[in-house]
Amino acid sequence: MRSAEQVLIAAGTSVDELMQRAGRGAADYVWRLSGGRAITVLCGPGNNGGDGYVIAEAIRERGGEVRVIAAAEPATAAAHTARAGYGGTVLGLEAVVRGEVFVDCLFGTGLTRRLSAEYFALLERLAANHHLRVAIDLPSGVDADLGLPLGRELLGYDLTLALGALKFAHVLMPAAATMGALRLVPIGVTAPPGAARLIGQPHLTAPAADAHKYSRGLLAVIGGAVTPIGT
Repeated sequence: MRSAEQVLIAAGTSVDELMQRAGRGAADYVWRLSGGRAITVLCGPGNNGGDGYVIAEAIRERGGEVRVIAAAEPATAAAHTARAGYGGTVLGLEAVVRGEVFVDCLFGTGLTRRLSAEYFALLERLAANHHLRVAIDLPSGVDADLGLPLGRELLGYDLTLALGALKFAHVLMPAAATMGALRLVPIGVTAPPGAARLIGQPHLTAPAADAHKYSRGLLAVIGGAVTPIGT
């Protein structure tokens, strides 16, 4: 994904523009899911948090009720720009809010360290106080390459919005089981040479009522090993 983004950036597309595409595309899903009811967006310090500010601004522009909680100050230039572009109030970690949809923009693909107890408790509280949960790109606390929790159990989500392309964690257990419905938000990237591709399940025709093993075709398997007998 980073390689695909770098191709766009080298061709003249800014990181800010990619963030706008991702955030506004995700906002379309969040807005429809909310049914016009209250939305809470949790923003982290990185570009995933920046996506959250863009989502919140897009919802605010539509007249939606949206609250933003900042888990930390923006730590990237693009996240700073996105926060500056949000016209609403930003709440602190101590805020207690309830609503229809909780949008998790705390951490995305860049997280490699253990999710802290403070952040996990924050995620649990916000998830419990909302009817629906949406993860932006990935649920916070997931190893993007392995699909494993980074030190703590994973929360369950109703919807995960993959930005630009699927990551390995979207299809690997145990993370895949926590993501709910999975949707792709296009941002204009194309797969670079050598990129992994997801192969769909093959379509197998149902056997006829009078079918048997000889009418369906035969398959020969040659296997085994030199030492273990019966393998």
